[in-house]
Formats: sequence, C-alpha cells, structure tokens
Amino acid sequence: MLVGLYGKMPFVASSLVVNTFTAFKRKSTRRIAKHEVIGKKPVLEDIGPDLDTITFVMRLDTNLGVLPLVTLNALRAVHSAFEANPMVIGAQYFGNFVITDLDEGWKYFGPFGNPRVIEVALTMTEAGDNWLTDSIAEVKSNGLNGVGNVFRRL
Repeated sequence: MLVGLYGKMPFVASSLVVNTFTAFKRKSTRRIAKHEVIGKKPVLEDIGPDLDTITFVMRLDTNLGVLPLVTLNALRAVHSAFEANPMVIGAQYFGNFVITDLDEGWKYFGPFGNPRVIEVALTMTEAGDNWLTDSIAEVKSNGLNGVGNVFRRL
C-alpha cells in the first residue's frame, strides 16, 4: 500500500516491502522583525511566513524488503542535486521540499560488510509556493526514470 511520495520515491508498506518513516515532524514559523524604540519596549512586526521544515527517520532494513545501500544512494543523489520535490503523505500535500540534511547511522552488517540496516534521519526545507498540480505535472512529464525505477522493482 502506498503511504506517500517524495517526488518519485514512494513510501510503501506491504507484506513484501516496508519503506516508510517514523517521527515525522513539520515545523512552521513566522518571520518577525524587532524594532527598537527609545525609552520603550521593542515593537514586533510580522513580516510573513517562513519556510517550513520537515524531519523524519527512515529505517532501511533488508528484513523489511529494502536494499539499504541502493535506497541510501538514491536519497544522496536527490540531496546532492538539490532537487525540489513534492511531499505527499496520504491525501495531504505538504509542498515542495529539498533535502537539506542526511544523517545516516549504519547499524548492522551482513556478509562481506554489506549493511543490513541503515537508519537515516532526513531534514527537508520547503522550496517555495508551488501548487500540487504543477508538481504532479513535472513529475509525470519526467516519468519514473532513474531513482524511481529502483523502488518500482522492490
């Protein structure tokens, strides 16, 4: 069952593959200017919304049908390319986000030193005010090439 998408990367939970996340958090803040006033307390001015951030942790586990290094390398490629992709969980569209931080912990290893479990903490920052229809059209026009093909085979 499809849980959500980040661009062309699906979050999937099925009897064969579990490629989802935990500790999902979204942070929204306001930009506020502080103006000093002589002899009085400062005055705050609301400038507008700031870019949202999303954080979550993924467990890339061979026992859950995921190839840890393949998935990690796909995430690294998106991070290195600084791609803005739509984040959709269930029916909720969060906006377009770029991966700003990847914090990986290699937990368990199998034969020949291949990692069996890698935990990846991701931090994403909103890329701007794109509409969902624009994002879907862009992903659809590019097709499921490259990174997406890795997940389609799982």
